[in-house]
Amino acid sequence: DLRATMIAVAGFFGGPVAGIVAGVMAGAFRTFEGGIGAFAGAVGIAAAMLVGVAGNLALKGRRATMIDIMILGAAAAAASLLGLSVLPRDVLQMVLPKVALPSSLLIFVSVVLSGLTLYQERRRLEALQSRRIYKAVVETLPDCLNVKDLDGRFIAANPATAELMHAADAKALIGKTDFDFFPRETAQGFRQDELAVLASGASSTIEQRLHHEDGTDGWLATLKAPFRDRSGAIIGLITHNRDITVRKQLENELAESQARLGDALTHMADGLVMFDPDGRLVLCNARYRAMFPKTADMRVPGADYRD
Repeated sequence: DLRATMIAVAGFFGGPVAGIVAGVMAGAFRTFEGGIGAFAGAVGIAAAMLVGVAGNLALKGRRATMIDIMILGAAAAAASLLGLSVLPRDVLQMVLPKVALPSSLLIFVSVVLSGLTLYQERRRLEALQSRRIYKAVVETLPDCLNVKDLDGRFIAANPATAELMHAADAKALIGKTDFDFFPRETAQGFRQDELAVLASGASSTIEQRLHHEDGTDGWLATLKAPFRDRSGAIIGLITHNRDITVRKQLENELAESQARLGDALTHMADGLVMFDPDGRLVLCNARYRAMFPKTADMRVPGADYRD
């Protein structure tokens, strides 16, 4: 009677409610069937239900391991003997030598096999859920994220990468290289950066100039890291790109403004100086320093006017 297997497994993996429901339904049906072994069958079913529920509670919320499943199988096999123990003495003496060992062994094996099947299925579902989460994160990431093989061919990419490369979608990148989307000079520069990371075996953060076939330009802040297999061997390259074109434009504009300001200060006919609230020199022009020839070398940013 393998009903004990299903009841124990239901209680162990499904929890107390599942175990009790399965046990009550099986017990009610066995009682309805009647016969000399009805009470013994009900006892065996109750024992299997208690074993499964107790096993679930013993886990205390943690995931079941293969060892836990083996223990469940042994406990269910032992519990099955309780049903035989309540049989009439004459019946017990007749069936015990022939039924006890095969029945216990069969229940142990069936519980272990059923448990391992559910264990593997649960792991598969968890892995599938994790994969869906990772995929959602990668696809919604506003920055570019992609993986290439050792030859520079894309093997994975998110939509942001496709948008950066002016490709139709991420699938259009698979199997292709930068040479299929960028001018040769730009693609060669990207490939040299990749080869440097592959040769060193260490991650690298760099800034890259970007040129498109349509003539538009841009800048990327790029992180490249080796992609390794389980043995640690490098099998590709992971790249994360962030578009910093606007930031570079602002930096260039700031540098130009500072250069123009410096040029204006240098050619002013009058001396100009600025101090902070603490009396430290912030900036001054050459004309100002020329007005104090003996201390000109001391009149530099950071100097205290009291000195």
